[in-house]
Amino acid sequence: MKRLIGSLLLCACFPAAAAETMDQLVDPMIDAIFKSLAQRYRYNLLSMPDDSNARIGKVYYVTEPACASALTKMAETGASMQVFEALSLPDATVADSAARTQWTSIRLASALSKGAKGELFARLPDRKAELNLALDALQRTNAQMFFGVRQVGSLRIKQAMDLELRQKRVRSAADLGNDARGAIAPHAELVLQKFEFDRSGARGRKGDVVLGFMELFGARLSAAQNVQNAYSYQLPTYSILAFKPVTSLFERSACERQNATARADPSRPPSAP
Repeated sequence: MKRLIGSLLLCACFPAAAAETMDQLVDPMIDAIFKSLAQRYRYNLLSMPDDSNARIGKVYYVTEPACASALTKMAETGASMQVFEALSLPDATVADSAARTQWTSIRLASALSKGAKGELFARLPDRKAELNLALDALQRTNAQMFFGVRQVGSLRIKQAMDLELRQKRVRSAADLGNDARGAIAPHAELVLQKFEFDRSGARGRKGDVVLGFMELFGARLSAAQNVQNAYSYQLPTYSILAFKPVTSLFERSACERQNATARADPSRPPSAP
């Protein structure tokens, strides 16, 4: 996954090394943008954004974290997580009015926080030239991502989840799946709508490289077309990037153990009880 973006850029600049270095640029670039966006709005970032994952009206189990309060810390730091579908809530739980709203555009050059850029360069010390060109392409073309929020009342989702778990006689997280540590139900989604950029910004020095990079970037985010047969993965429009959950079935003892570990190691921040 995440392989479209770097091909033309790296082939144009470093043809011999393109195949070997492509993933080293593509994955961190996309991850950094999504991480910065989720951090900004304090949502829990999905490790694999998708149009059917972490949806309102579903109950999921997680294998990490073991402590529910760690979800707050993960949202603050932009740590990504996996969720595994377990149950569906009654259709009436999600009102028809719970449509995607608050559509907002954000310039990708500004979406990348200073810290995220620093992490990119630290992670890819040998790819500084390519990263600088990629960041310049975002800036020159005024690249923007449009996203929206879909949400319902967290109390309604919490009550529906607890009732559904009781009716299904689910008494512990282990009843939901292998290595399950707790159950979550999203009550808010951060949804990607579309991606746009100004083609005129690619004029001038290295314009062909910039334009090719941005076209691949757009194909990767909007899934408008498969521009290169070698790459089959595309992020569908209306993919859920991140979510806010309510929780259940997490063991209190897991938080107590985590807090005990934090007290033994002062360099680790404690969790809320």
